[in-house]
Amino acid sequence: MSRRKAPYVKQALASHAIKLAAAGKSINSRSLVASLYADNMAEIEKDMDDVISVGLMVLAGRLTTAKDTTLERANSSDHKALPLLIPLRSIGNGATTRTELVLSRNATPRQYLNQAKPAERTSVRKPSAVQQLAEEMAEKGELDTSFGEYLAR
Repeated sequence: MSRRKAPYVKQALASHAIKLAAAGKSINSRSLVASLYADNMAEIEKDMDDVISVGLMVLAGRLTTAKDTTLERANSSDHKALPLLIPLRSIGNGATTRTELVLSRNATPRQYLNQAKPAERTSVRKPSAVQQLAEEMAEKGELDTSFGEYLAR
């Protein structure tokens, strides 16, 4: 079992989100991170290795869609530029699939078209707690009541 990544930063982000919301301020990722930088460098420094690791994983995952990492097709204007890396799925241990990033100039259409398909989900996803509560409130005609006010009753 792996340990939780960046627990101090996650807690600080949650605290800042609550503080900004209570002050009536608009919250988005950029403002939340700016607030965290301004007030909680100690928490960031405690989790620096985790923050860097998670950030690098996010950036690596975006390589397949990044517009500035493309391989232009040399003699064809009717196709869009290829991403530098393309994800190819293969069967891993058991029924799991594993995704590997492959340099697009080295990949073949056969590899891409014959890659492993993820297993179809047999279970229906349960609606989120927010979705369930919103539907309950809608049934009771409470569409303009805040979730907090409704739950406080």
